[in-house]
Formats: sequence, C-alpha cells, structure tokens
Amino acid sequence: MSDNWSVVGWQGVSLRAPSDWNLVAVSGEENKGYFRVDSPSSSAVEVRWEAAKQAPDLDAKADIFLDALGKTARKKRISFSSRVKSRKPTPAEEKYGGDSVGFTWKSDRSAYGRMLYCGYCKRLVVGQVVSEPKQDLSGLSAAILGSICEHADPGWNTWGLYDLQVPVPESLGLKRHSLMSSFVELEFAGRGERLLVQRWGLAANTLLKKTSFADWLANSYLRGIEGYRVVAASVEDPHEALAFEGRRSLLKFLLSTISRLRGKSMPRSVTGRAWYCEDSNRIYAVRHYHRGDSGLDPVLRDKIKCH
Repeated sequence: MSDNWSVVGWQGVSLRAPSDWNLVAVSGEENKGYFRVDSPSSSAVEVRWEAAKQAPDLDAKADIFLDALGKTARKKRISFSSRVKSRKPTPAEEKYGGDSVGFTWKSDRSAYGRMLYCGYCKRLVVGQVVSEPKQDLSGLSAAILGSICEHADPGWNTWGLYDLQVPVPESLGLKRHSLMSSFVELEFAGRGERLLVQRWGLAANTLLKKTSFADWLANSYLRGIEGYRVVAASVEDPHEALAFEGRRSLLKFLLSTISRLRGKSMPRSVTGRAWYCEDSNRIYAVRHYHRGDSGLDPVLRDKIKCH
C-alpha cells in the first residue's frame, strides 16, 4: 500500500484511503451514524454503523442490505445482481474478536463491500466502495475495506478529515463541530473536561500577512478564552509554536463553586498549544479545559501530524 494514504475517522469508526479522497458527508452519533468519502473521480466509500452488543448473523444482515438495494433498483427498472462471500479475518478481528463477510453488487453503479461486527467497539459496520461499473477497483477496495475499525491505538478514537488526524480519548464525546476546507473545529467533552481542536487551512499565511504568529495568537485566539487568566510562551517545536495556560478568574471561581453545589463541575485550568506549519500553510490549536495540573495538549501535539 502506498504511504500516500491518510486516515478518515468519525465517531470511533475509521479507515485508510488515498490522501486525495476527502470526507464529504457525516451524520448520526456514536451509536448510529454514517460518513462518505469521495475520490477525485466518481468513486466513493460509504460507511454506516450501529451499536450491537453481540455479533449478529452477518450473512443474513448482508442479504437484507442487498435486498433493499435490489428493490430500489428494480423500482427504477434497473438491473441488479449481488453476491455475498466469506472473508479472511483481519488482524483486528483476530485481536479483538468479531467477524466479517464480503459482498459485491452491480447495477448502474457497482460496489465492493464489507459487512463486519467489531469486537472492540461493539458495532455492526457496513462499508462499500462504489464506482462506475467499468472501473476495476478490486485491489483498492480490498485495502480500504480491510482497514475499517483497525483500532490500532486502544483507548483513543482517531478523528480524520480535511488533512487533520487527531486521536481523542474514548472518554470524550463530540459535542460540536464545524467542517470547512478552510476551517475545522471539533469540540469534545467528558466529565469535568472539555477539548477543542482547531485547524485553519488552505491559506493560513493570509491570517498572518500583517501580523506575526505570536501577535495573532495573543490578539485573536487567546482573547476568545473567557474567564481564565491566560499566559503564553514559546516552546521548542519544529514549527513556530506557543504553549498557553490559564487559571479560572475570580468570577469563574465563584461560578464554579455554585455549579459544584448544583452537582456540576467546571474546569479550573485551561492549557493548550498552537503552531503554524509553514509546509502545509496551516495553523493548528489544541485547547484543553480540565481539573488537573496538566492537560492533553502536549500529548496531542506529539500525535498530530501537520504535514
């Protein structure tokens, strides 16, 4: 497989695809969802999942899935044929348990697919690479479909989109997101903590055209961190980078006391890293609100590859 591949991931379901394939649609949540990744041509990979406490009859599930596609095709008076076949267990299935079957179908489009039960995340997942019938994507499809739910880093979910790949602890769930080619923002939350990951892309140097990175960070980014006394300092990094930290202000402290009395928890600290990657012309920032003395930001800085 070429090294020029990247990880696409959403809600703990991930796969590897050529780097010029891009995430174009997401929906649902951890227990039930969908995403689609398009190629530069007319091919795409679609992935659907739903929670399943135990392994279902995968052959039966595949038959149901294909029957539904066939009924839709026949209503449009389009021919449809399909086949379900066994698959060799993947390394993830051998490690975590689970199983999968393969399938193909052909109509006005054609597809190679995989129906799997993941023993790690306890989900039923359907992935299929769809293309024009004349295209032979058998080898490419096998590589993409075989990489679904590898869970190479247990305890972490990989979120991958628009050239951003960030591992996030499984204890943190997605609360909010903004997905644009020029700006990506993912906000996660768990008990007593909150994580914000941001990436400015395409032409980050336009943000820095009339200012330095340090001044942009101080005057634009850090001002958005309300309720904390924040200070920033340069850190050793391959890129121009700053680390920042802050403690709750007096007002925030009083509000947090009231929240604790109501059974809620407000983080007392915020720590983070921000850096400008000139090679990719992007700015990255990781901000972690937490109750301890150290945050996730140095760990994520080591894990996020910006170019």
